[in-house]
Amino acid sequence: MGIIARMTKPLSERITDRLAEIGLTPNGASILAGKHRDFIRNIQRGMVKIPRGDNLLKLAEVLQVPPSFFADGFDTPLPKPAPHPSGMEDWKLKAIADLDELPPSQKESFLEELRALADAARARKKRAG
Repeated sequence: MGIIARMTKPLSERITDRLAEIGLTPNGASILAGKHRDFIRNIQRGMVKIPRGDNLLKLAEVLQVPPSFFADGFDTPLPKPAPHPSGMEDWKLKAIADLDELPPSQKESFLEELRALADAARARKKRAG
């Protein structure tokens, strides 16, 4: 009787599945890990094999997995994820990522425009209500 090796999913698929389980997009999880918003997409595309050092630990924390999750051959069932501690909806994470990509000289003017839009929306709501 021969030994049959268990086939495990590639890392990119494990990450995709885990993101779905915890309700985050690759961009959102990358931002929560303190990385550029394409960090996880680069892993999924094979541009980064396995995150190293602090990147691995931060990503493991965001995905709520042990660091061994990133090793080839990982097939241990994972516990049901807890609600994500950030409490941020994905659209908020995307907005933060967009803001982070602006040059420093444009960030303050962007925030001023955003505040003006929010003030106008509050004024409309007050008039309507």
